[in-house]
Amino acid sequence: MCTEKHGDCYEYKNEPFILYEEKQGEIFVPRQDYDQLFFLLKGKVQCNFRRWQNDLDTGYFMLFPRKTDCIMTAEECSKFVVVKMHHNMNFCNRFSRELLFNIKNKATSVDTLHVLKYNEIIAQWLQGIVKITTNSLKCSYYQDLRRRELLYYLRVYYSKEDLCALFAPVLNSGDIAFEKQVYQHYKSAKNINELAKKTHYSVSGFKNRFIKVFGVLPSVWLDNQKATEIYEEINCNSKSFKEIAHEYDFSSPARLNEFCKKMYKMTPGELRKKTTEFVLLN
Repeated sequence: MCTEKHGDCYEYKNEPFILYEEKQGEIFVPRQDYDQLFFLLKGKVQCNFRRWQNDLDTGYFMLFPRKTDCIMTAEECSKFVVVKMHHNMNFCNRFSRELLFNIKNKATSVDTLHVLKYNEIIAQWLQGIVKITTNSLKCSYYQDLRRRELLYYLRVYYSKEDLCALFAPVLNSGDIAFEKQVYQHYKSAKNINELAKKTHYSVSGFKNRFIKVFGVLPSVWLDNQKATEIYEEINCNSKSFKEIAHEYDFSSPARLNEFCKKMYKMTPGELRKKTTEFVLLN
């Protein structure tokens, strides 16, 4: 199957799964701007996290929290998959991270990383991820489905106690409550001031908390959320640009044009035309 023809698609901008190979003695430092699950496919690595040190063997996985100070050293040639995690991840439609916090044992340490062995089902899932990664199937729409599939497997095949221990470094009650408030209100808030008010924060307090939890400025995050939704509105239905501009609180279609040029380097008309041509040609 040829995937190169989809390379211009906007959905190819993100890569939730990354495949790494490290030679013996090489050091791997996890990215600090997102939480990530680390699956060791081959080899052996030493993990140093705060005062905790452990060897990770083939067939095991763990979670690296965002802004971690973890360092991995390959003790032999190693191959692993890193899975970027969403803030608002759910294990299924009845089991969220918030519920996981509610059953978390207060004695669970956030200064260690819990290591789990992955089973045959997840091993097969990982084989599929390696194939789609090496074949450049980088569509974030499709890969997000695979990520949700993984979370479902974790829910089905591991105990709540194991999941609590695995996700302990990111199970912060205040962070979870704040995230929930942001996702609940951001669509109805016209600006950062209004969102701060809806989440019961001063503007300065909201900005500080937002950066701590989400890792970016709220203005950047809100623009990215709006851009993704507008992109889908432009390309997945026949609404006029005037309608879209009104629904997203732009004062005029010209303001929508300016926003799209800022985020996509194209006007809404150019975006819709490019998508139509792309679909017809491919």
